[in-house]
Amino acid sequence: MPLFHKIFGTGYRNLRNAALFYGIASKYDSVNSAVNYEYLNSIAQILIYSGFIGLILYLNAIKDAFISSGKCGKILTISFILVCISSSVFNDSSWIQYILLIAAQKGNKRGKYEVW
Repeated sequence: MPLFHKIFGTGYRNLRNAALFYGIASKYDSVNSAVNYEYLNSIAQILIYSGFIGLILYLNAIKDAFISSGKCGKILTISFILVCISSSVFNDSSWIQYILLIAAQKGNKRGKYEVW
């Protein structure tokens, strides 16, 4: 892959096109299926789709959420990181639940919950 795509990425869900254009393949890839190209863990998806810059921004946002939240927010952030490492959470809508729960805990360092 050229340096430009390593820094800025290939674009969301554009891995198959980039792999075919640059002739990148493994023995597990199927020419007729996009599933083998697009199924990656979430960290690899961020790195490939948005490049090194996107990965730095993502890790910075996770770090800020971890630092500014209380005990429950820290546990949610760690569990979200583990899910991102182990699965392709960005291919379905479950990642929105994690982000909303972590965002709800942001700034809640005392662990007190408020009812709106």
